[in-house]
Amino acid sequence: MAISPVGNWAWLYDWNSDGSYSRAKLTLNANGTWSSSEGYKGSYVVIDGGFILNFDNSKVTYAGEIKSKAVVGVSTTFSGLNGSFVLLQEGIPAPFAATLQAKIDELTPQIQSHKKRDASGKEV
Repeated sequence: MAISPVGNWAWLYDWNSDGSYSRAKLTLNANGTWSSSEGYKGSYVVIDGGFILNFDNSKVTYAGEIKSKAVVGVSTTFSGLNGSFVLLQEGIPAPFAATLQAKIDELTPQIQSHKKRDASGKEV
C-alpha cells in the first residue's frame, strides 16, 4: 500500500547538520505542490518510498525516505550549503506524539536561539 504524504507536517531542518534545528510547518497537497509557514512554495514527489521536495524559483532540494508518518533525509542549495531534515506528519499515534512534543518543547529554546537560516538556506 502506498503511503500518502498529503497533509500537514512539522518540518525540522538543520543547515550544516550541526544540531541547530529550525522549525516550520509544511502542507503537502494532493496535486504535488507544497507551501510552508515561512511563505515558500514548490513541488514534491514520492516514488517507491523516496521523497523529493523542490522550491519554486530555487535549486534548493530536500530528499529523503518516507516511512509511515515520517520523512528523514538531506538538503542542499547546490551552492555549497547542505543539511539534514525530519518531517513528522500530523496524526502520529498519541503516545508517540506526547513523547515527541515533550522533546520538541525541551529543544525549542535551542532551536530558537540557533536559528540562522530558513528552510531555503537564506540567513535570517
